[in-house]
Amino acid sequence: MPEAQIIQCAVCGATNRVPLEKIEQGLAPVCGRGKNALPISIHPIRVTDATFSAHVERLPVPVLLDL
Repeated sequence: MPEAQIIQCAVCGATNRVPLEKIEQGLAPVCGRGKNALPISIHPIRVTDATFSAHVERLPVPVLLDL
């Protein structure tokens, strides 16, 4: 299976698996559920107590946290 990035939709909260090769080709990913544009970021995401569940607990992949 090719490398993929997990991106959460800011509108509906759905998690989307986006192949890295498509991001590298410059294609803009959209949410599979709501068809909204997905944010692409190579920078770390700031997680707070309020967003911890959405950003960490619901992801099906390991997450690295810097506390």
